[in-house]
Amino acid sequence: MNRLISFLLAVMLLISFEGNAQEEKKWFAIFGESEDIDNTGYNRTDSRWELESEIQQRWKDGYDLLEIEYGEGHWYAIFGKSQDLRKTSFFGSTNLLEWETESREILGNGFIMLDIEFGDGLWYGVYAQSDEMEDCRISRARDINALQRDIKNNWDDGYELLDIEYGEEQWYAVFAKSKSHTNSGYNRIVDLWEMEYNISQRWKDDYDLLEIEYGEGHWYAVFAKREDITGSAYNRTSDLIEMEYQIKQRWDEKMDLLNVGWGGKRPQEVGTNSRVRGNRKRP
Repeated sequence: MNRLISFLLAVMLLISFEGNAQEEKKWFAIFGESEDIDNTGYNRTDSRWELESEIQQRWKDGYDLLEIEYGEGHWYAIFGKSQDLRKTSFFGSTNLLEWETESREILGNGFIMLDIEFGDGLWYGVYAQSDEMEDCRISRARDINALQRDIKNNWDDGYELLDIEYGEEQWYAVFAKSKSHTNSGYNRIVDLWEMEYNISQRWKDDYDLLEIEYGEGHWYAVFAKREDITGSAYNRTSDLIEMEYQIKQRWDEKMDLLNVGWGGKRPQEVGTNSRVRGNRKRP
């Protein structure tokens, strides 16, 4: 009898653990009422090659590529028609050093990086030419302390934080001199519910939410004050189909889809109870 009770308790704990792990995996969709970007849309596919083919088709239809996102076996590409962006492009590789070398060469030719994404062993960069942003640079760090030092150093040099990405035990951050994105900042925490409180507090300070990123047991929310955004919102769900329904609802409210994100704890990731808030201090 004691062995049976012990077995049943072990099964219940396992189910509870799996349930909690599933709850930690979240899809985010971020929206804004944008004066620069309209007619936003997305394509979702399970294949990298289909993704790249659909990007080519969207370009033929006059759309700009804004972002690539991967989560739970799905690839997303986010599109819009931007007054500022020109010649959007992308590059992907399974080799980190090859991807970084190519990305730095692209940035050296006057492009900015709109997005970095790692998923299914692939690194992607999304690039564009812009009248509002210039002199783009990227940094790579092995841990969050080094990442935050890189962010502070770039703020000190007059750059704005645009994007954070984690993959293969590496943290990347993207920076640029920007007229449209100012006073950039971030919040880093472990608890997702506290992240929602942080976002609401940032909104009260007139910040716009740019993205939510997950890595090594930590959630990052990146913010800036954007001249082209007059309203900011997001939805969070663990169900992919529900997220796409929520996107349609936001479109009905005349909001533009700006970013899709996915994040969740993996068994080997154990977050520490930490909370960090950073802001670039403008002169």
